[in-house]
Amino acid sequence: MAYLGSTQLSSVANPPIKVWGGMGAGVDVRITGGTTMYVSGTGKGLNFGQQGWVYHTTDISSAPLASGYFTDAKVLGMRPGDIIHVVQQATSVPSSQMLRIMVIGTVTSDGAALSTATFISGTS
Repeated sequence: MAYLGSTQLSSVANPPIKVWGGMGAGVDVRITGGTTMYVSGTGKGLNFGQQGWVYHTTDISSAPLASGYFTDAKVLGMRPGDIIHVVQQATSVPSSQMLRIMVIGTVTSDGAALSTATFISGTS
């Protein structure tokens, strides 16, 4: 099943939804004091995410885990370090339902690359 991102017609679009993000002075301000700061781009800690996303799909294959699957990740505002929960559900039967939790590694104009998923499956 192909990804239907934010550039699709509104009747079929199914992009990830941002459910939380950094608040206050900004995420870059919070990480600059540490000695293990993630540095990207200009060397100021820019582009490091502290956001959470949820994506629901009926595709229970490993396709959503592939690098570049979320082709509009950059446009949506995804950043390296963001967390994404992928809920895969083929039917209402619990054994066909899966939750994968991943960290976004890189974001380019081609899409996002995700970390290895933590996998939780349903039972009946």
